[in-house]
Amino acid sequence: MEEDWKREDDWFWEGNIQESVINYMKTEEGFTILSPGHPAPAEQGLEILAERSQQSVTISRLVVVRGWPSPLYTRGSMAGQPRTTRPEIVARGWMAQAVLDISLGRGGDPDLDLSLAIPAMASYVRYIQRLRWFMAAARVTIYMVSQEGNVSVTPPGAAPVNYSAQSTLPNAVQGQRRKLGLPGASRLHLPLLHALVMGGGELSRTDAILSVARWFPEVTQPPPAEFGQRVSVAQSVLQSDGLTEISGRGVWSVTPKGRELHDRDWDEWQNREEK
Repeated sequence: MEEDWKREDDWFWEGNIQESVINYMKTEEGFTILSPGHPAPAEQGLEILAERSQQSVTISRLVVVRGWPSPLYTRGSMAGQPRTTRPEIVARGWMAQAVLDISLGRGGDPDLDLSLAIPAMASYVRYIQRLRWFMAAARVTIYMVSQEGNVSVTPPGAAPVNYSAQSTLPNAVQGQRRKLGLPGASRLHLPLLHALVMGGGELSRTDAILSVARWFPEVTQPPPAEFGQRVSVAQSVLQSDGLTEISGRGVWSVTPKGRELHDRDWDEWQNREEK
C-alpha cells in the first residue's frame, strides 16, 4: 500500500460518516450540534448530541455513529497493510455494540430521540433489515451515508431506502464482481419473498424490484430494466409454486406458504450471501 495512506481516506471511516450526518442534521433538519463527538483511533465509535426546537418543544437527539472496518490495518507498524480478519466479521461486533449503546440510551432516557448513523454497506443494510423490530421498539431513526456523502433517513422500523451499498473489496476484486453481471432469477426468490414480507405482505412491482435490488451491491441504482425483468421471472416462478400471488393490478403479495418458506430459509440465505 502507499506509504501516505491514512484512515481518513476511507469514505466509510466513522469520522467521514459523522461529518456527512452533521452537515445533514444542520442544513436539512435544523439541528444545533451540542457535541459532535471525536473519532477514536481504535475505531470504537462515537456519538453526536444535538437539539432543535419544534413547536416550542426542545428535542434532544443522540446519534450513535459507526463506520465500516477498513480492510487495512489502521495503526502500528502494519498500518496500510491488508488485514487478516475480514471486515464483515469486525462489523458484526461493531453493530452489536451499537445496539447495546442504543439500548442503554433508551433505558437511560425514555424520551430521548435516538438515531444510528452508518455507511451504506450491504452487510449493515442486512443487519438493519433483521433488526427492524428492535429499531421500531427503541424508536431509532437510521442515517445511512453513501460513498458520495449523500444521506438518507429511515424512520424507526422501516426498511432501509435510497442507499448505494458499496463493497470493501480491493478495486481489482470489485472489477471482477462487476464482470459477473446481474444475479440470476433463481437467486432472487428469497429476497423477493423477504421484500413482500417486510412490506406488510404485498408490494407494487416497482417497489418490489427496488427492495430486492438493495440486497445486491452489483446492481446499479436505479436498477436496470433487465434486472426488473429477472425479478418478474422470479415472481412468476414463486406464483406457480403457490408462494406468491397477484392481488391487484401490478401488486404482488406473499401467500402463507411463501411466508413459511421465507421464515424457514431466510437466515440461511443471508448467512450464505455474507460469506
